[in-house]
Amino acid sequence: MRILDRIFQAILFGLIFLAPLAFGSVYPWAYRVVEAACFGLFGLWMLKLRMLASDGVTPARNDGKLIRSIGVPVGLLLLFIGFQSLPIPPAALRVISPSTYSQYAHIFSDWPDRAPGGDLASIDEHQKALAPQPETGAPTILPTRNEVLQGAAVPFSPPLAGRLDATRASEAKPPVSGLAVPAIYSTRWRPLTIAWPLTNAGLIGAFAVAALLFAVAFYPLDDQDESGAGIEFTRITLVAVLASALVIAMVGLIQWATWNGKILWTIVPLDWGAPDPSAARASGPFVDPDHFAGYLAMVFPLMLSGAVFGGFPARSGADLAKRISCGFAAFLIFIAVALSQSRAGWMGLGIGTVALFFFVQARSRLAEDSGGVNSTSRPLRTSLAILGVMVVLALMFVGGRGREESTARLGATVSQGSMDLGDRMALWLKTPSILREFPLFGVGLGAWPEVFFRFQPVPRSDLLYNAAHNDYLEMLVDIGLIGIALLGWLIVRVAARLRSALRTVPEQMLPALGAITAGLIVMAAIEFFDFDLQIPANLILFVILVSLALRMSIPVEMPEPGPRLVRPDEGESKGGMFYLPLAGAIGLGIFALMQTGRPYPYDIATPGSLRDARSLLLSYPYNPDTHRFTLARFGASMEPATRSRWIATWEWLDPTDPHARDVYAQDLIDRGRRPDAMRQISESVFAAPIASWHFYLSPRILPWLPDDEKRAINDGLERAVSSGFSGSVDALGDFYLSVGKPSERASLFTQAAEREDDPARRAQYLRGAADAYLQMGRLEKAGEVLRTAIDTDPGEADDYTELIARVLVPRQEFEQVQSVISDGIDRGADPCKVALSAVSGAQALGRVDVAEQALNTAVKADPTSYECTFAMGDLYLATGRNARAVLLFEKATELKPDSVVAYTDLGTAADRNYDYSTAEAAYNRAASLAPQNQDVAERLAGFKHKLADAAADSDRPQAVPAEAAAPDAEASPAADSDAR
Repeated sequence: MRILDRIFQAILFGLIFLAPLAFGSVYPWAYRVVEAACFGLFGLWMLKLRMLASDGVTPARNDGKLIRSIGVPVGLLLLFIGFQSLPIPPAALRVISPSTYSQYAHIFSDWPDRAPGGDLASIDEHQKALAPQPETGAPTILPTRNEVLQGAAVPFSPPLAGRLDATRASEAKPPVSGLAVPAIYSTRWRPLTIAWPLTNAGLIGAFAVAALLFAVAFYPLDDQDESGAGIEFTRITLVAVLASALVIAMVGLIQWATWNGKILWTIVPLDWGAPDPSAARASGPFVDPDHFAGYLAMVFPLMLSGAVFGGFPARSGADLAKRISCGFAAFLIFIAVALSQSRAGWMGLGIGTVALFFFVQARSRLAEDSGGVNSTSRPLRTSLAILGVMVVLALMFVGGRGREESTARLGATVSQGSMDLGDRMALWLKTPSILREFPLFGVGLGAWPEVFFRFQPVPRSDLLYNAAHNDYLEMLVDIGLIGIALLGWLIVRVAARLRSALRTVPEQMLPALGAITAGLIVMAAIEFFDFDLQIPANLILFVILVSLALRMSIPVEMPEPGPRLVRPDEGESKGGMFYLPLAGAIGLGIFALMQTGRPYPYDIATPGSLRDARSLLLSYPYNPDTHRFTLARFGASMEPATRSRWIATWEWLDPTDPHARDVYAQDLIDRGRRPDAMRQISESVFAAPIASWHFYLSPRILPWLPDDEKRAINDGLERAVSSGFSGSVDALGDFYLSVGKPSERASLFTQAAEREDDPARRAQYLRGAADAYLQMGRLEKAGEVLRTAIDTDPGEADDYTELIARVLVPRQEFEQVQSVISDGIDRGADPCKVALSAVSGAQALGRVDVAEQALNTAVKADPTSYECTFAMGDLYLATGRNARAVLLFEKATELKPDSVVAYTDLGTAADRNYDYSTAEAAYNRAASLAPQNQDVAERLAGFKHKLADAAADSDRPQAVPAEAAAPDAEASPAADSDAR
């Protein structure tokens, strides 16, 4: 039996260490192994019980009441989730969940009279529909490639050409073979879940978690000394948890210091697409830094407990070395969570610390009331002091980069609140709407991302919402009120057991149990703002901690001494009851390992055949991409009525998707329903007021649109502006610019600036208003608006450059030019950017002196500016002051040693200044920097040819210009003021 115990512990410890290191076990190969390991542990538990029953031995930790107390709600919850995945007749579905029935009827053609996907059978995938003919007299606009990628139709092509297959190039997926659909899901009977692959995967995971919970909580150790062996098992398991967290924290710190854009220096996550070297947050083996922080925050109270209280899980409470080790590990975890910049993780550290000492102090107060001595006040003060020291030491340890990043994150949170809290609130507020349609049974475990497309708030976000960032609300949508009631029943039972155990557990185990409970509370708090428990590694750790807490709560009942009489058939009769769950565990473990397919949502791709299209429809009928990909692949071969129905369904499932609405609007136009199409266009630009998301908002296409389409666009954008949608003001301003309405554009930006509180954004709107006034030729009004923009955001250089280049220089107010440049530099604007705005215009008007004065002012203010140094050299070269140009270009090459153009112009200036050695060196350097540059090669060849000609004519005397005989000696180009 001890071999069985060792196998059990080996699998459990492997699970503890490898689950987080395998990228949080989010990849299919990882979570399949994790699930199989959980079933393996459960099978070993059943096998151990069978062996003990055969020997007539009752385990000391045989708390049948606790098993029943937890097992009943767990079993009912698993049965409920299984019922969600079970196909049921349409008549029964209509009674149980009317909304699910009606929505299946909306999505599937002719359902429930026939099985879903029947309309696909009538498609001839080799037949293409004829291209629609343009209206007589209507212009034909050939779209650019970018406009096609945005959804513009390709003229003289079959329907939908260019609208679906070319769009969203970043999301393009090649045709693939279909999903494997079991026969039970291919009939008229449909399940309650709207995405059975997700719910079935969730059901397997739920069985695995339940198996892990019971196996770890109730596995009997050595039957000769269950008390000692059980405590030792709990202690060693907690040590493994602490060691695993320490390893994860160290990996996170090392990876943060040596970040190369890949997780564990090797893996690029699927949704990244490419390495991300700009990421500045510690994440360890996890893809998301928040999940990394959540994992560590769960363990932090346990590590802190070992440092402050000692004792269990160490063998000796007086072992100072172990307490110091725990303290150092807690410090490393603290630093790792701090560098993750996870606000939920920071919150978890605080909650865990407070909860730990609350639980220990509560027990201490009871002892005090009964005449005991308060022994925790000093550790509490000490621990709080240590926690404060941790903050100070962490700020010193992480260095300037870590302090800057963490302080910026904290400062933004304190001053502005969570930047994405508003977005999350918008998600959470949609929960009642979803729940009204699926109140009792939900949409199916794991199916929240599928249903949320239809309830996505406006304005449209370019993010894929794969979670609600509040697992309580997401679970409510997934399993409905019935499922939540069962889950709540389980949580209450576990919480009541832990509350009782905190009062009765032996004194040496109290800090560990309090720390475990505090870690569970940490994760419960984090779940209000994130979805950490959807990450398998975090869920595994959470369940193991729950199991250990329940195990510690079980009083050990030692068997009475002496022999025990066992009837011959007693062991066999009791042992037989374990065969069924043992066989189930083996079967589920094998099934978990045999799961195939890509992870969601990457298993949703363009179907390779009509059979694949039907499989996709049967698997994910509620997903808009199911209909988009099918239309892209087979839309041109569909009958017009079938194609229109698929397009309408796509738009109904994702009403805020501008692409779906635009395709639907074009289909309505093709069918002669122009008023309905105009309403769709108006709704499309209202829900997504971003010009790049609508091909018809291209400045090249807008002027050619019919008047009713322009009115629809104008109406939608005006409503978006009234609603305060981000980007709507700019989109409407661009619309007014394209259709020639400068007065409306000026009024729009002026009103937007009056409503805007952010100075930078307000100044941007004022620049837009000034541009509109300039379009009308009202330079004086534009100048007034730009000066207001300067006062609004004094450090923004664009306000000064617009005023100088587009108002003052054209009006030849050159004294004002220099005044504005000096004022901008004094108020923190970029000196070079402001000065350069005057150069080209002043030169064009023949005022080289104005350009030179502007550049001189900028160079004095910022001598390290390459752009202004080069521009001044260019100015001197253009006006024949070659010696000064050489000085400036030499300085430019010092400021930017890899500038090919600086070396090329240095060669030209030196050549004109008869400094041939400098010219040759400059040309050679430019050629070495850009060996493929044809212009540089030609200049170098011409210069060498010139030197060769000069050498051939060396016998003839050469006239030396006065400027070459007395080159400029000034080293500072800003101080050079020789007359030309």
